[in-house]
Amino acid sequence: MVPMLLDCHGMLEQLGAHIGKRIVFGYDRHLLPEVDDYVAQLGVYGIVVTETDPQRLHYLSSAERVCRRVRERPDAVGVLACMTGIGVSIAANKFGGVYAARCLSVADAEMARTINNANVLCLAVSSGAALNAAITDAFMRTPYQGRKLDELAGLRRFERWTKDGGRLGATEPDLRFATVEQIGVPTLATRGITGVLADLDGTLVGDHQHEVAGSVTAWVDGLRAAGIGVCIVSNSGPARVAPVAAALDVPFVAHAAKPFRRGIDAGLRVLARPANDVALVGDQLFTDVWGGRRSRLLTILVEPRSADQTLLTRLKRPLERLVDGGRAAG
Repeated sequence: MVPMLLDCHGMLEQLGAHIGKRIVFGYDRHLLPEVDDYVAQLGVYGIVVTETDPQRLHYLSSAERVCRRVRERPDAVGVLACMTGIGVSIAANKFGGVYAARCLSVADAEMARTINNANVLCLAVSSGAALNAAITDAFMRTPYQGRKLDELAGLRRFERWTKDGGRLGATEPDLRFATVEQIGVPTLATRGITGVLADLDGTLVGDHQHEVAGSVTAWVDGLRAAGIGVCIVSNSGPARVAPVAAALDVPFVAHAAKPFRRGIDAGLRVLARPANDVALVGDQLFTDVWGGRRSRLLTILVEPRSADQTLLTRLKRPLERLVDGGRAAG
C-alpha cells in the first residue's frame, strides 16, 4: 500500500506549494489495481476529484478530462498516471494553461515545481508505488520559488503565439472579465505582465461618460502599487482622453488607430516595456483584441461599461457577436 504522508496544511497561494488545492486525478488501465491506494495518498494533500471514465480507461481520455478541469480552476492541480508517464505528459501539454511534468525521481518533482511551476504531475506506474509516493510528496510540497518568472512568461507567450495550430486567433481574447476591476494583480503577475495598455471608452469609462468611477481609480492605483505600469491607448482624440488620464494620473496615447500597431507601439514606448510583458485591456474585438493580437500582447476583453455607446460601436457589436460565437457583449 502507498504510505500515507504528512497532514494537509490548508490552502496556500497559487504560486506556493500545491498543498490544500483541489487534486484532479486521472489514470489508465495500468494503475487500476492500485487506484484506491493512490487516491488515499493524494487525499492527504487536498480534496481529490477522480476524472477517469470507467468505460474508457485510456491515457488520452483521462488526460483530456483532467486538463480541462485544471485549466478551468486556478485552485486545482492535476495528477495523471500511465505505464511510463510519457503518454499522459505529451497529451497534457497540448492544453493551454497546463504545465505538465513527467517525474521519475524526487529531484524531477522538486525541479518541476521550483523552476517551472508545473501544475500537472505525470507519474509512471512502472516506477512503483513507493517511489511515486515520494515523487508526489515532493511535487505537492515544493513551492515555486519565482526565480524563473521570465521563463514562465515565455511559455505563456508560446501559447498565445501558437494558438489555433500556429495561427493567431485574430479576435479571440486570452482572458475575459466583466469589468477592469476584476482583473487582479495576481492574474497579471502570474503571467509575467508588468504593464497594461487600457482602452478608454467602454473600458475605463462609458462612451459618453467623463467621470471616472472610484473603483476604476482604485484598480489603477493597485496596479501601480504592484509595479504594473498603466497607459491609456485610445482611438479617441486628446480632448476626450486627456481629462480621464489626468484624473487617473496615467500617460496616454490618443488617435491610436487600433487595431493598427502605431498607437500600441507608442504605448509600449511610454511604458518602456516589451510587448511580451504587456497586456491590452479593452471592450472591443476589432480594435482592442485584434490590435493586441497583432502586437503579440496578452489580450483581455471586458464588457462595455455602458449601454449608451457611439453609433459606430453599436454597428460593430452584431458582427462581434457573430465572430465570437455569440459571447461578445452588446
